[in-house]
Amino acid sequence: MLPVIIAASAFFLGAIAHYFSPPRRALRVARREISRATRALRPIARPLDRALERLRRTATPFVRRQKESDLAETPLASLRDVGVSHIRWSALEAAGIETLGDLAGWTQKGLRALDGIGEKSTAELRAGREEMRARIEAEAPRPPTPELSEKGKLTEKGGLEIARQALFALRALSTLGPVEDLLDERDRLLTERTRLARQSSPLRWCLSVFRTGQRGEWIQAAQSLAEKARALVTSPSFEAMTEARDRFAKERPEPKDAVVARQYGESFAGCVLAFEQALGDRGTGGALASALSPELLAQIEEQPLHLDELDFTLRAYQHFGARFILAQGRTLLGDEMGLGKTVQALAAA
Repeated sequence: MLPVIIAASAFFLGAIAHYFSPPRRALRVARREISRATRALRPIARPLDRALERLRRTATPFVRRQKESDLAETPLASLRDVGVSHIRWSALEAAGIETLGDLAGWTQKGLRALDGIGEKSTAELRAGREEMRARIEAEAPRPPTPELSEKGKLTEKGGLEIARQALFALRALSTLGPVEDLLDERDRLLTERTRLARQSSPLRWCLSVFRTGQRGEWIQAAQSLAEKARALVTSPSFEAMTEARDRFAKERPEPKDAVVARQYGESFAGCVLAFEQALGDRGTGGALASALSPELLAQIEEQPLHLDELDFTLRAYQHFGARFILAQGRTLLGDEMGLGKTVQALAAA
């Protein structure tokens, strides 16, 4: 019993000594400074997040209708691409079933009544349609086209309000987008602090008595993290973002429909980027990529990006843009101000 009490007491005293040790105190200071930086950055990022969230909410019903329309207009023969083969296609064609929309209008009982279409074929057709639905859902959503009617309005239903919110989100990205670089730096500091905390765990702290200078290195690394966190919210970039937030706070979506329609056409490429960022595209190029040939897309996707030496993190569309530059060799970047033309060029260099 006595050895157990001695071991427990030693463990307890060691844990207390570890908690109050200089490396852990330095880590706690670093954590406080990173938390302070997070609280300072949050009010700057909030207007940008709200603008993108408003665009996402506005665009979600439009995208849902778009996916359903794409599914309904998909030719029935496309089911062959997802492995549907043992089907009497002529019987379906004779019944007027030419698209997946036509197929959706038939019940299982109605399909089984067709000549040569049994229970197994019906199940295969339904499974194939669900597979095509999953593929269409996985495709990047397309924003409303900038085409105007004779009355000067956007032709697609719901397109005007999406254009209004996309233009507002584009202004938010142009004005407040650089705050994401500060948040990325904050994330790197958090990751480094977590790694340092693991390195200086109680067991490793006890073993460090056999390694000269180890504890001093931990203290120095934690102090460096705290200094970087303090510098994050005292840098010129942070001050510029604070001023930009104050300016953007006075911004409101354009109320005039005619102006929205015209500006949407003029800034369509930038609106596409805002649309894809709000809807969560992950660097496939989205709607912009849909205008490129499959051969060029394959060439773009094969381009390697060496980002290890860069001190910033690329956004989704910047990944695609940098690979596009590499694939083309010579490219004119025409993104709106504030969307990161410089970092795309550096990533492709």
